[in-house]
Amino acid sequence: MKKISIELKKTSELIQSEIEAVNNLKNQHWEHEMEEHMKWWNRNIKADDRHLLIWGGGYILAYLDLADVDVKINGQQHRMYGVGNVCVSKDHLGYGLGSLLMQSANFFLKEDEMSGILMCRESARRFYQRNGWAGMRPVKLAVCGTSKECSVFFRNPPFPAEVKVDEIDIDRNF
Repeated sequence: MKKISIELKKTSELIQSEIEAVNNLKNQHWEHEMEEHMKWWNRNIKADDRHLLIWGGGYILAYLDLADVDVKINGQQHRMYGVGNVCVSKDHLGYGLGSLLMQSANFFLKEDEMSGILMCRESARRFYQRNGWAGMRPVKLAVCGTSKECSVFFRNPPFPAEVKVDEIDIDRNF
């Protein structure tokens, strides 16, 4: 593989084979029946969501989605991009594609003048910090009304850095 390309597409621009390729890549990290991946996709992905894809040799090497979300932080409403499903092909781990993926997402957040939010497990904290995201553990985090236990990271947060975030409520899965 001598060439890679980076694409940003809305859901409505993706063809079925691209959606299937994304779900196959996701399955390398979150093993489920393909039917379950498609059910999740159909329930949670909206037509205007954006998908960042890194291609190489005709295959998706890395992927994430940028979903329009309404986030209530300490009672104040903010419109943000929720960054989700961050993954790199297991055959291509260690080549810097994850960082390229996140730096590309950072670029699009800046271009759109948007804040970004993502949730991650403890083992991924350092990766997001190295890629310019600021992390915290809110006292209370809910997604669609369901409590979550995880770290939350922001890029271009819509509040000053000194603000203590106690409560985050996100309106949808991403």
